[in-house]
Parts: sequence; structure tokens; C-alpha cells
Amino acid sequence: MNYTDLEVEAILSYFPSHQVLPKKQATKAALSVPLVLNQAQLWLRDVCVEDLLEWSKKSQFNQNIQQEMKEELELHKPSEKRFSSPVHWAAFCVVGQ
Repeated sequence: MNYTDLEVEAILSYFPSHQVLPKKQATKAALSVPLVLNQAQLWLRDVCVEDLLEWSKKSQFNQNIQQEMKEELELHKPSEKRFSSPVHWAAFCVVGQ
């Protein structure tokens, strides 16, 4: 697993934990896809390595993926915001309705 894989897993795993509805039906309880994507991008931008490690433990990834994430993330300081640069999260976008 490389960092691109980790970024994609983090962004995509954010969606199932939020109720997502089409924009016309979105309410405070159920957000539109663009809004959830924006929240996921902000989360990835601001999350520190320590919090990513906690997140990966609670994730539903198989043990091999969790171990790979742990090994990669432990190479960095716990307080480091590993994905703060837009290069890690800005490319994700929503297309269509």
C-alpha cells in the first residue's frame, strides 16, 4: 500500500459513515454528496497521524490493510498532519447530479 492508496481509502470510507442523499433531498440529518466529499477532504487535510492510527483501528479494513497503514503511519510523528497538502485530497471531485 502506498500513500495514494491510504488517501483513497480514507476519503471513500468517510462516505458510508454519513447518510448521503441527492442534493435536492439533502437535510441537516442527511447531507448531499458534494458536502460529504468536502467534509472528507477537510478531515483528511486536518487529521494528524495519531488520529489516523485510531481511525484505522476502528475501520472495517481487513487486518492486512490495517497493518500496512500502521507501518506506514508510524514512520511519522504522531502530531504530523501527513495529508495537509492539497496534492493528497484536492483531486477528489463529484461529477453529475
